[in-house]
Formats: sequence, structure tokens, C-alpha cells
Amino acid sequence: DGLVFSQDSNIRVTKTRKFIEPLDSIPLPAWHLVNKNYFKRNALVTFGEFGRHGVILTSRGCPYNCVFCSTRKLWYKVRFHSPEYVLNQIADLVYNYKVSHIQIWDDLFVVNKERLENIVSLFEDSSLKGRVKFNCQPRANLINDEICELLKRMDCKIVLLGFESGSDRILKYLKGDNVTVEQNKNAIKTCVKHGIKVQGSVIFGSPTETMEDKQKTLDFIDFAYANGANRIWSFVMTPFPATKMWEIVKEKGAVSDD
Repeated sequence: DGLVFSQDSNIRVTKTRKFIEPLDSIPLPAWHLVNKNYFKRNALVTFGEFGRHGVILTSRGCPYNCVFCSTRKLWYKVRFHSPEYVLNQIADLVYNYKVSHIQIWDDLFVVNKERLENIVSLFEDSSLKGRVKFNCQPRANLINDEICELLKRMDCKIVLLGFESGSDRILKYLKGDNVTVEQNKNAIKTCVKHGIKVQGSVIFGSPTETMEDKQKTLDFIDFAYANGANRIWSFVMTPFPATKMWEIVKEKGAVSDD
């Protein structure tokens, strides 16, 4: 199950594989198989510092369904590693590979506040505190003082946010009714207030986007920098297969399923 392969010039897809339950039954990543140069001290662009960089994945999936994002199709539903497993991932990188900076690759690390509290509590009670820095990807509509305090206690120095657009019309088109430009702005100010650096991305070229919408995004970038964001990058809207955006672009004849 879960295979895609070529047979007699045809593509065969077997039935979907069952989910791994519980996620903690998966062994820790076999970092000893990775080229040791991966853990050399380097310039870390996201952190703006030198150090040894590692990554962890503490959950799979995202409860949201943005039209451009393939996460739902990849993971289907949200599943979590336990806080204890997360701490073991961190300890493995810090103690065995001398990692000083860790990027948390979850689509949405802060989606479960109770779990985040437990991770932070375990981290603070361990000897890891003060030995490693983190960045993570939250979501603007979930950012508040309480979440920022938890991230700060975990030595999370940077958050990376998908701002997407400075136009509420385009933002609603891309992400639905669950986030606004004002929430994006408040997220920046709240994180900066708590000493957490803000980085993020925007998208140009969404369907129906006008020059006025683009200008609003440029204005938002100006606001972000003026209010403490230290790095903003931009993407051109790109349709990934199996996303809503793919279907929209397919209808226009710009892509096809083959």
C-alpha cells in the first residue's frame, strides 16, 4: 500500500497506506547516516547568526485549508508527537550533534496550546535550557501574548509567518475567513513586544489580484519593517497539484493533470 510506480508504460497507484499510530512509534531520525558536513558550523541566514543547524518535525498536518497549500493532501489530518518525544528529538541533536539552532518544521507548531505548554515545561526542566535556540511557524490569527510568552520561555527567537497579502480581499480568497490583514499586523507587533523576531512571506500573482491589491501588499511590507519585522520575502503564486489553486489554474488551461 502507498506506492506509485510505472508498469508497462502506465502509472500504477496502490491504495492509501494506513496512518502510523501512534506517531511516537517512529524512531528518532537517523542523523548518523547524514553527511557529517551537514552539522558543520555555518552562517544561518534565518537566525542571522553562526552555529550548527538542525531540524525537527513534531507534528503532521494543518487544520486549515489554504487554496495554494498542499499540506492537507500530504498529511490529511493533524497528528502529534508527544511532548516527551519532542524533547528527545531536541536532546539528540544538541547532545550528539552539537546543534545550537533548531528549526521546527511543523506547518503549525502552536496549533495545540496545551501541548505547547507541556513541551515548554519539559524543556525548562531539562538541561537543554540555554543551549539551543529555535524558530517555528505559527499563524497570525493564533498569536497572542500567552503564545508569545510560551515561545519565549522555550528560547524561540524567530517566528516565520505566511502573511500572503496586504489586501483583505485577496487574503480571504487565499485563506478563508480565519485571518485578516489587521491580525497579521497585530501578530507582528505582539511578537516584537515580547522580543521575538518576525520574518514572513507574501505572494504576488493570485487570480483576480489587481495593481491596487499589489500596492496594498507593498504597503503591508512597509508596515512590517516599520514595526520590527526583520525579513520579508515574496513568492509568485505557483499551483501545486491536488490543491484548490491547481484546479483554478487547470480551468484556465495553464496546467493539466498529465
